Amino acid sequence: MTIFRKRLLLIAALLCLLPSCKPKTEASQAAIPLPTRESANGIYYWKTRFELNDAERAFLKEHDIRRMYIKFFDVDDDKALPYDDLDRIVPIATTSFVSPKPEGVEIIPTVFLTVRSARYIGRSKDGVKEAAGKIVTRVLNMADYNDLGPIHEIQLDCDWNKSTQGTYYALCKEVADLLHPRGIELSSTIRLHQLRQDAPPVDRGVLMLYNTGALDNAVEKNSIISKRDVAKYIQNKHFDYGVPLDYAYPTYRWGLLFIDGRFRRILHHSDFSDKSLYSLQKDGSYLIIKTHELEGDWLSKGWVIRMEESPIETIIQVKDLVRKAFPDAPHSNIIYHLDSKNLAKYTSDEISSIYSD
Repeated sequence: MTIFRKRLLLIAALLCLLPSCKPKTEASQAAIPLPTRESANGIYYWKTRFELNDAERAFLKEHDIRRMYIKFFDVDDDKALPYDDLDRIVPIATTSFVSPKPEGVEIIPTVFLTVRSARYIGRSKDGVKEAAGKIVTRVLNMADYNDLGPIHEIQLDCDWNKSTQGTYYALCKEVADLLHPRGIELSSTIRLHQLRQDAPPVDRGVLMLYNTGALDNAVEKNSIISKRDVAKYIQNKHFDYGVPLDYAYPTYRWGLLFIDGRFRRILHHSDFSDKSLYSLQKDGSYLIIKTHELEGDWLSKGWVIRMEESPIETIIQVKDLVRKAFPDAPHSNIIYHLDSKNLAKYTSDEISSIYSD
């Protein structure tokens, strides 16, 4: 791709932030058939800078990963603009691509919608159409500009609830209607509590088997993944959800900072072994014993950090629940997410056990 053409595509991606921007269409061209989809190992990439190190490239090859779900950008509501301004729906946290697309790996662009953006989009029918057009155009231009194609699937990620379900489903339909003539499928993340609702109008879903608990609950043991939390939704049940489902399992860890029992923030730093700063408590949490700076924030003496991980034993227990709830359903297994530091905590056999059926 020439530098001149790349510049043109970048300009097009920026222009698609305008409310008048419409996705590229070819009205005279017949719709392209949707691709046949086979099971394949997948992984999420959830950073705003796509740059793979040697360990991550080796991980992709060792575990025969064929699909990578990359967050392209978030969609949010810019409350600084007037309520009737269509430009209030804006992309934020856009990913920049430094590393080239890994050879043999299909890229699935993923867009995260905040709940407040869904509320604003739903204020009118035009809001849904406008948002759908912006999302599709920007995703396809970014994929073209960064040589990530061909694109066979785009995924939307939103923690919708009863109040925003109608808007999100309408948005899914509009996006799917724009993608299907191009031969592109639409998928959606599905959270455990969303299994109680009808499936959104998409071609497939990814059941998120992580963030299963309330991270801001001071008495929660592990909000990342818990067999008990998952069992509340799927144990002793057989599901026919309405769309095919793949399953995503966590391999990350984090620290949760609490002040007098109140949640403050997530700490992605996960090494609290410095005994001059932290004291390990009987319940596995860390008491801060010396005020210091970490991740741009001052941590004060007396505050508490709850360390959470994704134990392989719990992942396998949850996989067993999923097998019983969705017996014989064709699917792919996905890991969240590609981070060499976190993945180094697992053996190769343990990773293989997550990907095995």
